[in-house]
Amino acid sequence: ESMDQYIPMLVAIIRHAMKADDHKILVFFPASKLVRFFVNLFNVGLDIPVLEIHSRMSQASRNRASSAFRSARRGILFTSDVSARGA
Repeated sequence: ESMDQYIPMLVAIIRHAMKADDHKILVFFPASKLVRFFVNLFNVGLDIPVLEIHSRMSQASRNRASSAFRSARRGILFTSDVSARGA
């Protein structure tokens, strides 16, 4: 899909998933720049709190975000493939 369709579709999917009492949403992006873009869009533009993990973050920051997501009853995490590698 083109970006003009991708963004509204992603927002709609996440808003739908957030209707569940306990929701955990994990979204993978191919690059850390996309993670940053979408985190800013959701946190600032849409006022939807989102955690982030990507390779441009320090390991300590990644660990904090990962722990916060694991321990939360509900949450949204945007990440690059760094999470899939376990880093």
